[in-house]
Amino acid sequence: MTSRTASSQAAFAAQLDAEQATPLLAPLVAVLARAERLVVTHVALDHFRDVAAVVAGPTERLRVQFLFPSLLPDAAHADPETVRSAAGILARLPRIEVVPDAVAPVFAQIQAKLDAHGQARNAAAAAAAASGTGGRGSKLPPLYVNGRRPGKLKWLHAQVFGTGHGLGATTVTANLALVRSLQELGVPLSVWVHQPRSLTERKDLMMVVSGGEGRGESP
Repeated sequence: MTSRTASSQAAFAAQLDAEQATPLLAPLVAVLARAERLVVTHVALDHFRDVAAVVAGPTERLRVQFLFPSLLPDAAHADPETVRSAAGILARLPRIEVVPDAVAPVFAQIQAKLDAHGQARNAAAAAAAASGTGGRGSKLPPLYVNGRRPGKLKWLHAQVFGTGHGLGATTVTANLALVRSLQELGVPLSVWVHQPRSLTERKDLMMVVSGGEGRGESP
């Protein structure tokens, strides 16, 4: 077993333990059920579909089917009563509306600066390599936005948080580090941060089979 695999299993086990100690679904639903409107951006839903298609366990797939009936085609044949039973308290949520990605200008401006800096860095490295200097002189000064060095922001983040900002919505996220980075850059945000929870049902089943106690190590 590689160190990366061991680290991944430890992270999953930690989240499973956290979920057993402080279940997240009920308080999360309690917050979301009070919303007048629930929305998800196209890019966020696409990302969720890709993750769920690979790692979601049986009950998780049924819950996905309940929330987004056409998202996972292989789950479309599931018995409706089975889907409703698996959904449980998710039935309290209003319908989730899929909205176009519409990035607010402040996010687009930051992303444009990041893209330009990345392109300049790559061009400088290519020029240094072509000149035979071995990379010497290829480093650019670090990029600062509003007096701060931005963290690992991606266009995906701009699409999700930027669309939420443009709609005047509160974005629900587990990415506290990203929220802090955006706040340090002076980006106005309305967010509700919850503890991280991966789709761990399948991983938990694998641990039970391999370890016997729900925390065994996979081969």
